[in-house]
Amino acid sequence: MSARTVYVFFDAQCPHCATLWKNAKPLKSQAKFVWIPVGLINPSSTAQGATLLAAQDPVAAMDEHEASLQAQRGGISAGRNLDAKKAVLAKNTELFNRFGFSSVPTIVGTHAQTGALVTQEGALSTASLATFLGLQAPAQ
Repeated sequence: MSARTVYVFFDAQCPHCATLWKNAKPLKSQAKFVWIPVGLINPSSTAQGATLLAAQDPVAAMDEHEASLQAQRGGISAGRNLDAKKAVLAKNTELFNRFGFSSVPTIVGTHAQTGALVTQEGALSTASLATFLGLQAPAQ
């Protein structure tokens, strides 16, 4: 696992976040992506985000959820007894707002070559994400 960490604020109802989830996968050998759910778009955002936080296998749950969003099926079904996870999601949303971000996905990391802090609001292609983060673009 890479020592380089990239943080991604995302909303479970955001189709652009689903695209970024897919596009970041080829870079996971070079960076650890930490996905931080927030609740911005609608009530399903909070319920689905909390369900993802509560999942026994969050990566598998995200794969299922994001594939469902991309297929325009609305994402995973919300779980039950999620009050504690909804509270975490509320704190994530508060942090997102305190940083002054305005849209999801929001990417926060350091550029691998320069060490500079970089932020991006909006999804990127795999090649653009690699360039933005100073990583090696995967062979196509």
